[in-house]
Parts: sequence; structure tokens; C-alpha cells
Amino acid sequence: MEIHYGSFRAAILIGPLVIKIPNMQKILYKCRNFKTVRDLVFAAMQQNWSEYKCWLANKAGYLATVYFSLGLFSIVRRNYGVEPDKEEWAATLKSLPEDAYQYLFGVDFHSYHRHNIRRTSCGYQFIDYGATAGDDGGHIITEFLTRWKPDLERILLK
Repeated sequence: MEIHYGSFRAAILIGPLVIKIPNMQKILYKCRNFKTVRDLVFAAMQQNWSEYKCWLANKAGYLATVYFSLGLFSIVRRNYGVEPDKEEWAATLKSLPEDAYQYLFGVDFHSYHRHNIRRTSCGYQFIDYGATAGDDGGHIITEFLTRWKPDLERILLK
């Protein structure tokens, strides 16, 4: 069993599954009052739920499969691929249609950073694509993943 800690969520890797839950260790460390704890737990739940809704809407091979989510936790298929190197991922992003590439500039960089991507024999897959509505006041990654689905399938699934 491995545990990876993010800003809002912790990912517990158990065999072929990943269980995503609010990262209480970080949330409690950051918090000074109950309202802040509540807001951060809600943000983690919102990320779990948005990831699940995006998976249900697209069921695309470039997204990690989300089997189930109640918001408080999600059960996701583990991806055993490798993180692409910087140049490789940058070149892949540059091969997107111009409007999609420009749209990414309004998305929180964390959402499409290469540490959230895995390369497998089937292509690239986003392993962390949950979003909190209005991250940084910009575009939301799940909207990008849905809006440009045909282009993403062509480019990411080779």
C-alpha cells in the first residue's frame, strides 16, 4: 500500500485500485478554524465528484476510470504507466488544436502538469483531473477534457 498526498486529496494505492479521500493531514495543518476545515474538505469532495462526473460523461481512454464516488471518497482504477518527460508532454500539448491549446492557459496548471499524466502502451491518461469550480477564477479541466474529446482521443490515444 502506498499513499500520495496532494493539496486537497490523499490517494491510497491498494493493488489495482486507488482510493481518493480528503487529505485530512494537510487540511488540519492548514486550518485555523472549523469553517476553513469544512471548506477544504468540501473542496476535496468537489474534486472527487467532478472527476467522477467527467468520467461518466466521457468514458474516454485518456481518463483514469472512476468506478464509484460519493464525494467523500472515490474508487479509481490504478494506472501503472510512467510519467512523460517534460519535452515529450510539451510537444503533445502543442499538437492540440490552437483553440484547445489556448484554452489550457486559463486552466490551473496543476490539472495538466505531467505529474498527473501517465503514458502507457495505449497512449496518455490523466490520473488526477478533479476540479474545484472556478480554480484560480479560470477554466476548469473537466470542461476541457469534455469539450475537446475527439481531438484528445486522436492525440493522446496512439
